[in-house]
Amino acid sequence: MRLQRKSPIPAPALWNLEINPQGHLVWGGCDVVELAKKYGTPLHVVDEDQLRHNYRAFIRTFKRFYPNVEVFYSYKTNCVAGILKILHEEGAGAEVISPYELRLALQLGTPPAKIVYNGVNKSAESLSLAVRQGIRTIHIDSWGELRQLKALAKEFGRTVGVGVRVRPSAGWRGQFGFDLGNGEALQAYVTLSQRDPLRPEGIHFHIGSNIKTPDLYVRTLREVCRFLKGLKDRLGLELTYVDIGGGIGIPGVKTFTLFERGLYYLWDRIPKVQRGSDQPPLETFAREIGNALLQGCESYRLSSPTLLLEPGRALSGDAQILLLTVGSLKQGSGGRKLAITDGGSANIAFPTSFEYHEAFVANKARMQPEITYRVTGQVCTPSDILYRSKKLPPLEEGDILAVMDTGAYFTSYA
Repeated sequence: MRLQRKSPIPAPALWNLEINPQGHLVWGGCDVVELAKKYGTPLHVVDEDQLRHNYRAFIRTFKRFYPNVEVFYSYKTNCVAGILKILHEEGAGAEVISPYELRLALQLGTPPAKIVYNGVNKSAESLSLAVRQGIRTIHIDSWGELRQLKALAKEFGRTVGVGVRVRPSAGWRGQFGFDLGNGEALQAYVTLSQRDPLRPEGIHFHIGSNIKTPDLYVRTLREVCRFLKGLKDRLGLELTYVDIGGGIGIPGVKTFTLFERGLYYLWDRIPKVQRGSDQPPLETFAREIGNALLQGCESYRLSSPTLLLEPGRALSGDAQILLLTVGSLKQGSGGRKLAITDGGSANIAFPTSFEYHEAFVANKARMQPEITYRVTGQVCTPSDILYRSKKLPPLEEGDILAVMDTGAYFTSYA
């Protein structure tokens, strides 16, 4: 038996979509059905005005609550060069995690002083390039990386500013960085303080993706500030920046919990998502994060560091949509209706395997959803599913499906 949770039908206007006299969706002033005809599908469409607005609102809001802020866009979120150029024009730096991304940032003309190099298992070639270019900072992720950087700094006669990636008690842990609670992170700073070519300047953490409340950031910043107090007391070391990574979510995109994923995959039960009420506004994140860092520094008598932010989804997530064309329509087992499109989770929409994104039929925008479909891609694997259970208007071959909020990780996984 398939279960479907009833919820209000979402309105396109919640995504700043309009409907023209032809009954087509209009986004950023463009009839998306005509875009699909002109350029073909699958087609990602970016609203430049929305992207620029998102960056300006993001940095303005954070600076209201913590004036000393630097923003570095997360290249891994969406490394389409046109998007990156727009964000760099607005003033964003580059947060990179691979040799490719580092070279891309430099090729796009990003000043080295506006590049942060993160990631695990960095190659010797890319570390060499980062040292020679004199980028803003390199976040050390392992003991081997520390030794490599020391050797490279000596080879090129450079003093290299670095930070340490730490694993706090909450959020993502896994293979990343040095543990904050067992003395490993402290030992990394002890070692750095004894190695002249490497200058310890900052601390870095990243606690998750599509985070819906600021609570985890606040908790982690309190833990980090206690750690910074220990560095000051034991080593006489005061860091100049705290990098809290990215992860701030956007309204309307739901990352499945393990329980929700089970319900979705076993019984096609879609988690309840209501755009506009599923997370607080950006101002709440900025206020809580800014206040947590200010209060922590005041409590422990620390100098206020620069706050580094690495947003990805928060800047580009809702500035992009994905257009797909409906092809074959079939009757599946158990009476399930199947709609096969030219894009699915196996080739262009992998995030739909662990996130829920709203979708509309762009050429039937005034029609009410009446029929529940399983929407798939065309790759020859049963796992190539876009929606396991999605209520849509009656579909026909050639209809255009518009998937919302595809500006984060869709192109990265494609």
